[in-house]
Amino acid sequence: MKKIYLFTLLFFVLVIGYSQREYHVFPETNTSTPGKSTGNGSLNQPWDLQTALSQTTKIVNGGDTIWMHEGVYNGRFVSTLKSAKSDKNIIVSSFPNEWAILNGNISGVSGATLSVNGNNVTYRDFEISPTNLIIRDENAEGFLPFGGVSHNSGKNCKFINLIIHGNNGLGFGSWKSTGGTIISNCIVYNNGYKGKNYAGIGEGFYV
Repeated sequence: MKKIYLFTLLFFVLVIGYSQREYHVFPETNTSTPGKSTGNGSLNQPWDLQTALSQTTKIVNGGDTIWMHEGVYNGRFVSTLKSAKSDKNIIVSSFPNEWAILNGNISGVSGATLSVNGNNVTYRDFEISPTNLIIRDENAEGFLPFGGVSHNSGKNCKFINLIIHGNNGLGFGSWKSTGGTIISNCIVYNNGYKGKNYAGIGEGFYV
């Protein structure tokens, strides 16, 4: 009897340890279920986006999915997510049949709407595009420079089905501290701005 009990207990521990978990994110401006830093990632108590992107492997790990629900996410976001399972990526995606838009047209320290520092994460099926962007001339008062994605560090990240457009800077940058990166089926256009000394600044891709 004791052996059966121990076997059953071990079985449930393994199932819980290897199960894939889902977490939910809503814009902080959502009227019914706003995302909050004090949330737990559930559908009833969702995270805000920056809180979700700052989770450690103790909470979010390979095989887990972070769902972004419909709406505009205002901010300059930094993802430090990483998977401790080399064969399984964390997934960050719009919720099925919904669409998330990241708007970096605000003041911020980061030079990109989404800065990525972490390994084994898949970013897919969402849009990075500013709202209410009028000034795209570095000489004009109130000009704010910001790009789309800056993949700063981390191995084996994937960027799939992203739409990146209209940003005041580089569309997509992936730098020398990265490796094994896959960029697939992304639509990147109309990024950049008129510079003080150059007619146009901000490539679509700089890899």
